Amino acid sequence: MTFGRIRHFARLVVLPLVVSLVAACTQTPGASNAPSAAASATPSGPAGTLTIAMRGDIQSPHPYLSYDIVGISYRENVFDSLVEWGYDGKIVPGIAESWKVEGTTITFNIRKGVKFHNGDAVTADDVKFSLDTIKSKDLNSGSASNFAAVDSAVVVDPNTVQFKLSRIDARIFDTTANNLSILPSKYYQSVGQAGFIAKPIGTGPFKFVSWAKDDRVTMEANTDYWTGSYKGKPLVKTLVFRAIPTAATRVAELKAGSADIVQDLPPDQVDPLKAAGFNVVESKSPVYNWAFFNTAATSDAAKPLKDAKVRQAMNMAVDTATIIKTVLGGHARQLAAGITDLTDGYTSDLKPFAFDQAKAKSLLAEAGYPSGFSIDADISNTAKPDVAQAVIAQLGQVGIKVNLNALPTDVFNDRWIKKGLDPLYFVTWNTFTHPALLDLLAGCKGFISSFCNQDAQKFLDQGGATLDQAAQTAAYTQAAKVLATDPFGIYISADNALYGVNSKVTGWKAHGITPILGTNTTAAK
Repeated sequence: MTFGRIRHFARLVVLPLVVSLVAACTQTPGASNAPSAAASATPSGPAGTLTIAMRGDIQSPHPYLSYDIVGISYRENVFDSLVEWGYDGKIVPGIAESWKVEGTTITFNIRKGVKFHNGDAVTADDVKFSLDTIKSKDLNSGSASNFAAVDSAVVVDPNTVQFKLSRIDARIFDTTANNLSILPSKYYQSVGQAGFIAKPIGTGPFKFVSWAKDDRVTMEANTDYWTGSYKGKPLVKTLVFRAIPTAATRVAELKAGSADIVQDLPPDQVDPLKAAGFNVVESKSPVYNWAFFNTAATSDAAKPLKDAKVRQAMNMAVDTATIIKTVLGGHARQLAAGITDLTDGYTSDLKPFAFDQAKAKSLLAEAGYPSGFSIDADISNTAKPDVAQAVIAQLGQVGIKVNLNALPTDVFNDRWIKKGLDPLYFVTWNTFTHPALLDLLAGCKGFISSFCNQDAQKFLDQGGATLDQAAQTAAYTQAAKVLATDPFGIYISADNALYGVNSKVTGWKAHGITPILGTNTTAAK
């Protein structure tokens, strides 16, 4: 089967930080007197500077050594991949203008006319070199494991390359879009790894200029950027990512005119910024929040969670709609079957658990716990505890007493991998865009799963065994229906993404997987 465009496939992400995905966004018009330090584009070409206050810094200028949303944003601006995430989060053509899947072989047809920033044309040799590099032990990229299913890249001719897979990987297209920035093989080999890190070259809409660690990344417009990319064209001459970890400082920089766009706007700043004449962009996100059930635990304290009636009762005991409204300021959505409409397999007949504490108490009594029970719960100490505390308070109203333990993130993740967390554990997951992640998180064989439903697993296995999109959707839809009634956790919320934008910035839009692009955007002086 040949694809020019397919539904998105999700990537495996770092635990358990947050990024988001947009399906739609809205802007609130602001007053024209909001400050800005940037200049607008001119008919003669890109002009001015667009400064974006990011929540952190890149880890490296090398695209294979920088992993979080700031690093992803950087590489989306400086590099391109074979396939890309479109603005709606779906996979679209990139360096590859088309591709064909035959069994465990994927044939990519390389787009002609695409050039690296040094003028070299992109060929199939560059694609093979890129795959070999990301998998190399010498580089030791944290993204290498994402390509474990790809045995090799085979150059057929200068414009054709094949990925030979050892097994079906349902997420391979998303993995490629997220991780495999195409590198210039001749330049890379001439300057070496260290030389490339010092002066990286890609094919993206912006060229790397400089990196001041823990301060900023500076990029400049690639005026020869190829036509046909979903990314559009650079309209500003200079793009700057400033590393500002503190949200309050990012907002202050926006107000002062030192930043034009602010990533991760705090919800409590939405109304004040609107009142001050700034725009706020809010969009849907697959940043999913759950309190997982550790049904694999053998302790007596975990015994109640082995009963599906108890798991259902705990969901019914929690008023997620009110938590979203009061604790999250309305900037989130409810989950159904643990997912939303941004995840393949979701259907409109999936509904969130109804808030019904009387029914919850009845189910607890049927399960043999008429007076409730006590359990411990874990959360990372870098996570915001307010939502967890609200959930715990409502569980207490039906007799379930929860003792919350805040663990250092490294300890939390280590225990998660070793399946040693307490019976309940709170998690926020990055970019949950593909239901194959359910297998990882809540499948019977999942690497970090402490839950098992054999009926759901049957469908998860079917979905993970094919690259056919229709077959995947059918299988994951059935898995979701099972998990809608037998929950793997308390289904809490999907956060929305929030950005503060100077009112003099025009053309910018939120991206479907939340990397921030500087294309198609102008900013007045």
